[in-house]
Amino acid sequence: MIGPHFIGHPGPMQYGAADLSAGQKKPVDPVFGTGEVLFFGRISVWLFLDHILSFVGLDIVNESLYLSPQDQPVNASRGPKHRCIRHYLTIRGFGTYHKNNTQRGKFKIIMTIYDLTEFLRLSSALNYNLSAASMNRYNVLRFILGGKSLHSDRQKDKEHKAIVMDALNYLFSAYSHKRRRLGPMAVLHPLRASAVYAKAPRYLNIVDILSALLHDILEDIRPQDFENHEWEKLESMLYELLGKLDQDDEWRLMERLQALTRFESETYYQYIGRLLDRAKNIPELIQIKLADRLDNTLDMRIDIADPIEGIDFFENLFQILFVENYKGFDPESDHPPSATLNGAKRLYQLFKNAVLLSMIRQKDTPPRDNSSQLFFKAVSSASLKEAQRTFMHILGYHHTDLEKARALLLDAMDYCYKGRIDAITKVTEGQTLDGLFSTYFGPVHSKTRNEKLALLYDNKPLMLEASVAFIVIFLSFLNDPEFYVQGITTKGILPD
Repeated sequence: MIGPHFIGHPGPMQYGAADLSAGQKKPVDPVFGTGEVLFFGRISVWLFLDHILSFVGLDIVNESLYLSPQDQPVNASRGPKHRCIRHYLTIRGFGTYHKNNTQRGKFKIIMTIYDLTEFLRLSSALNYNLSAASMNRYNVLRFILGGKSLHSDRQKDKEHKAIVMDALNYLFSAYSHKRRRLGPMAVLHPLRASAVYAKAPRYLNIVDILSALLHDILEDIRPQDFENHEWEKLESMLYELLGKLDQDDEWRLMERLQALTRFESETYYQYIGRLLDRAKNIPELIQIKLADRLDNTLDMRIDIADPIEGIDFFENLFQILFVENYKGFDPESDHPPSATLNGAKRLYQLFKNAVLLSMIRQKDTPPRDNSSQLFFKAVSSASLKEAQRTFMHILGYHHTDLEKARALLLDAMDYCYKGRIDAITKVTEGQTLDGLFSTYFGPVHSKTRNEKLALLYDNKPLMLEASVAFIVIFLSFLNDPEFYVQGITTKGILPD
C-alpha cells in the first residue's frame, strides 16, 4: 500500500545523493533537498517517480534513461534544480540494469507443490520453528531453499545466505504482530511462498529469493502500524540489509518489488497488466506471482488435512448423474464452524486466479520455461481442487437433495459444453450462470463486491453450479494451452 506517508518520512536514517561506494553518510537528497529520507521513503520516491514517468509515456526500466556510472556527475553542490530524474536514479544505485541471465535447466519436483496436505505440513514445520523459544533462522532458511545454493562459488553462497537470514530477521520483526485472515501468523505467507517458489528452478539466486520473501512489504508494512521507535528500527534493518547487496543486485531487487506491489490507485486488473508488462523482460516475476497466488489458494484452508483426501470427486459426480441408488455424499465430520473466509469468498479467490491465468495467456507472456509452466499448472491444479472441495462441501452439508443436485449439474453441463463459460457474460433470463463473474466477482470496490458475495453465499444452488464452472475453467487451462476466459482485460471484465 503505497502512499505519501512513505515519502520523506522524517527520522534518523539519512540517505541521499551519494554513490553507495563513496562512504558518505549524510548527503543531501537531490530531489527533495533533505537528508531525512528513510529507506521506505527511498523505495517509494522511486515508485512515485516511476508513476510520473509512466504517465508521460516513459519507463524507468529502459536502460537508455540512465547515465552509466562513469558518466555520473560528481559535483553534488549544484542542488536539486540542476539534477535530472535519471541522474537521481543513477546516484541512488539504479544506474545499471542487467537482465538475470541465470540459467534455468531441467529440474526435479521434490513434492507436488499444489498438494494441500503437503502444504499443511510445510506450514506446521515453519510454525513450529517460529514458535520455538530460541528461533533458529537457519532452520527456516533450510526449509525455504530445500538444500539449494544461491551461488556457484561456495564463499559467495555463504555470504548470500547470510543476507537472506538478515531478510528473515527483518520479516520476523515486521510481521511479528500481524495475522492472516484465518488467524495464522502473517509471516508464514512470504516464507511459504518463497519455499514454493524455490522448489521449481534448478538454480536460485539471491535477488529472486529476496523478491519472493519481500514481495508484500510495500503493501503490508506501514508506518502507522508501528510506534516511531519500532518503525525506525525496521527502517534501519532494511537499509542495512540492502546495503549488503551489490549495486546491481539492489537495483534488480528494487525493480522486482516495484513490479510486485499493487498501488492503492490500481484495480487488480491494472496491477496484473503492469506486472505482466514488466515480466516480458523479467520472467521470474510471473513465477513469483504465481507462487504467491498458489500460497494464497492453499492458505484458504486451516484444516489439519485435506477435507477431500481419500474422496474421489469424479466418482461422486458420476454416481449423482448415473447411479439411481446412490445415497449421496455423507461427510465424516459435522459442519465446521463458520469462518471469516466462507465459500463465496473462496470462489472469489478462484476468480482472481482465473484473471491472472487468463491475462498471462493474453499478454504475450505465456510461460515458456519449465519453472513458469510448472507454476501455471500448479495454480490451475490447486484451484481445480479447491473448486472440488467447495462442491463437495455444498453437496454434503447444504444441498443434499440428489434429484435437485442432478438437475443443477445437468444445467451446468449444458452451459459449459456450449462454451458459455469461456467468456464473461451478462445476466440473461433462463441461464443461471450467465452474469456470474460480472455480477458477483466483477465489482472493483470491495464494499460492493462483499455485498454481492454475501448474496452468492445465500444462494447455494448457484454456488454449486459456480463450483462446476470453475472446475471446467481450470481443467480447460490444463487441457488447452491457448485457453483463457474472454472478456478479462486490464480495464476490468467486459461482458460479451
